[in-house]
Amino acid sequence: MKASYKIEKGLLKLKFTPHINDGVDCSGKIKMGRYDCNIHIPEDWDIEKIHPDVFALIIALIVYPFTNEIIEVPIGVSQEFHDLFKEETKKLIYPVDKSLKPRRAPKDAIPGLAYSGGVDSTAALTLLPESTACFFLDRILPPDAGKDLKLHDKRSIYSTYKQLEEIGIQGYMIKTDLEYVRMPRGFPVEYASTIPALLLSDYVGLDSIATGTIMEHQFIPYHKISIDRDYFVKWRNLFKCVDLSLNQVTTGISEVGTMKIVLNSPYHLFTHWCLKENSSPCYKCEKCFRKVLLKAILLEQEITDDMLDKFFLSPEVRTTIRQLPIPCENVIAYITSHYKGRHNFMHILKKRVRGDVLETSWMEKWYSPSESLMAEKYSSYIKSKIAKYLETMNQDDEKNMGYWDIFKIKESPLYIKYQKEFVSELIKFKQNFKSQ
Repeated sequence: MKASYKIEKGLLKLKFTPHINDGVDCSGKIKMGRYDCNIHIPEDWDIEKIHPDVFALIIALIVYPFTNEIIEVPIGVSQEFHDLFKEETKKLIYPVDKSLKPRRAPKDAIPGLAYSGGVDSTAALTLLPESTACFFLDRILPPDAGKDLKLHDKRSIYSTYKQLEEIGIQGYMIKTDLEYVRMPRGFPVEYASTIPALLLSDYVGLDSIATGTIMEHQFIPYHKISIDRDYFVKWRNLFKCVDLSLNQVTTGISEVGTMKIVLNSPYHLFTHWCLKENSSPCYKCEKCFRKVLLKAILLEQEITDDMLDKFFLSPEVRTTIRQLPIPCENVIAYITSHYKGRHNFMHILKKRVRGDVLETSWMEKWYSPSESLMAEKYSSYIKSKIAKYLETMNQDDEKNMGYWDIFKIKESPLYIKYQKEFVSELIKFKQNFKSQ
């Protein structure tokens, strides 16, 4: 894959020319949908404001899955980066500038955060130093997009960044259509979400980049990220090579824990998770289903039957909870284990996810082995902040967490039995509701 670039005022244009056998990932299911992308940049940003190795890493995060053997970048990389890239990926990145020294963060560097405005990344913001700069990958449509393509309502995240600015937190919103390089649309590599921070790493002066990755995606992987988004590459080693340590502050915290942190944080008033509504939950999407109920449980608020009816009649929620396992099923188990209402179908769901028998308190606590995924420079500070919000798991908690194996759930005769019963009751619930 050969990459080239062009800079216009406030716009970085990347173009990719495939070599023979390029264009499809190793699964054969993910392809290149476009061979160019646009990234909007500050008007005073130019190519001199980014280290060539970082620029090469950005290109790799976009085209790596579709590259068979060689990535040709427009500016030469250091020998160190070339050698490590070859070691970690078994692929080559050229040309090499033997006079180029590896990037080193400035002495007064600050931490960065790929911040989405959601609960998990807000928990990360709460745990990071006050000097942290936030970077939002602002999805836009390609210039020639058809009328059928639509974007989520982003007014809430724009409002959040405005509020961050008002309280003195640096925030940068970088518009880009890079997700359309991948078909189906999405981040080509999981860490592509960090591209805005990488792009401005020398412009701002960063020494690390955090994300809102949580326990469910690191230690209880519901999505095969190692196959379809990481491609078995130790990306954190490549980030470290450019002196931008991946600072995974929330990987030892479940979705239950991040919500618990945020509800007690200074940022709880402008956290927003719903992708369908601007300022309030839609009660129709699977995110609202989990987040609204979890918030109510943690705040000991009433969960009304009307609220549950709305959720269980939503097509998106119904599609989600029919799955085995349900995405983030451990969180649903936690919610149902604490539910004290009388809604009959909620109790049927509780039986399906085993919220009636499973120990779920470990989800309220921090998993200490995750410290190894934090940037060493900030780990002591982050651990002290975590301790203000969460207890640390003991051996029993870690055992209970270890028992949570989604692959065993999928193959368990008991879970399969409960799943069939549950789906049957789900159909009846809708039918009964219509007949009322």
